[in-house]
Amino acid sequence: QQLQRASWATHGAMGAVQWAAPSDFQVGKPPLKAARAVHLRQGPRVSRRAMAGFDKPIDVVDPHFHFFDLREESTSGHDPKVISMADGKELYDKACYEAQMRALPPELRHRGGVFLEAVSVCHTDLSGPDYSLHCLKEARYAAEELGETEKYAVVATCALEQEDLVEMLGKLKEVPGLRGIRQIVNHEPSWPRNHRLGDLLENPQWQRGFAALEGNNLSFDLQLNPHQFQKAAKLLRKHPKTMVIIDHLGSPLMEDLEKA
Repeated sequence: QQLQRASWATHGAMGAVQWAAPSDFQVGKPPLKAARAVHLRQGPRVSRRAMAGFDKPIDVVDPHFHFFDLREESTSGHDPKVISMADGKELYDKACYEAQMRALPPELRHRGGVFLEAVSVCHTDLSGPDYSLHCLKEARYAAEELGETEKYAVVATCALEQEDLVEMLGKLKEVPGLRGIRQIVNHEPSWPRNHRLGDLLENPQWQRGFAALEGNNLSFDLQLNPHQFQKAAKLLRKHPKTMVIIDHLGSPLMEDLEKA
């Protein structure tokens, strides 16, 4: 049940999620490799036929969207060696996002949402304070870009396995609108940093870092592979007060769905 909790219940006070705009990393097959770019596909795709029959507009809270600033002068912390946008652009910011939300069918009314980090796939060769600096940069960039904490929330990242975790959580909690943490843990197939870090769910230091979230009243966005579900459930049973959101439906591949 803890694995099935809804995003709106975690990120708080923005209304029920009745529909979420597709906003996710588009990765191809074979599985993503460390040297390969992560491509972003952004924007709502919903047919007016699907909306037919509604008597009044549906309030939309998008529980998972991203901004990207890959320009050379960017302060976003994003790594253009790992991330690229499918259309070749270098910037996708609040103005771009809200323009797409205004293009929704009139039956849908955008009310806000939750910015999700991307630095947990970036800077694959960095650890320690050097990596943490990029995590903090992204969180501050997102909060400054959003500006409206009553409408938007921020889910940042930090390395739960690092020795500077306590310091980092303290700094991140100062970021306006911060609600939670995400650190991508997909392993085999592995997302970029985890080729080097391994399966973080099996790392005792990472597990201790996860335990620290409860005392800081932070949720956790858990992105993992289906074969990691059992390990995750075992860990989460030890921390029933930490709200957890499963990202991207647990990242199933077609063969996972065929087995099910």
